[in-house]
Amino acid sequence: MDFSGNTSEFNMTPSSADEHDYKDFYDPSSFNYPLELEAQPFIQVVAKISVYAVIILTALVGNLLVILVVVKNKRMRTTTNYFIVNLAVSDLMVIVWCCWVYLVDDLSEGWILGNFFCKFNSFAQGMSLQVTLILGIKVCHFKLH
Repeated sequence: MDFSGNTSEFNMTPSSADEHDYKDFYDPSSFNYPLELEAQPFIQVVAKISVYAVIILTALVGNLLVILVVVKNKRMRTTTNYFIVNLAVSDLMVIVWCCWVYLVDDLSEGWILGNFFCKFNSFAQGMSLQVTLILGIKVCHFKLH
């Protein structure tokens, strides 16, 4: 094989690479939304919805209680508890923006929530993960010093 810089056999000349528009390569607006639901057994759908509902409600109530306890009790307003409240807020963001999306994605074929929510959901998941990790590290750091 000749590695002397000849790329014509692979059709990767600089002029053809510059002319290629990557937006035409993948255009998400060409997909038909919303798509049909997958054919799943009724008991499976009910079980998934029930489990997700229990998890989401438990997380909502638990995190809201943590925030409420710290806000209402003056003795609980410490630096560490403020970090824990921030973790609870981050967890609420995951619950509100991301958890139900997994259920919808699991019950439907393909992505039915549109282009904007695809990008927003990815951003929300990444942001929530980073906030949770950074606050966890700060709580450990604060407790050790």
